[in-house]
Amino acid sequence: MKQLGLGPNLSTVRTRKRESLDEMKRVVPWTALMWVVEPVYYRAKPRQLPFGIETMLRIHCLQQWFALS
Repeated sequence: MKQLGLGPNLSTVRTRKRESLDEMKRVVPWTALMWVVEPVYYRAKPRQLPFGIETMLRIHCLQQWFALS
């Protein structure tokens, strides 16, 4: 018996979460948004590791769309 892997994509079931994230990928022009935000994005100090621009944009959009704090 072989182990398939440890990644999150082991399931082939289409959940509502996965469908909404796939639709978000299709609808939102992420590269254009990242291009606009990049000049003013926080520059970390040498020992700090900030989150990526794309990750923060996705989190912000989800918070706005679903009225999360």
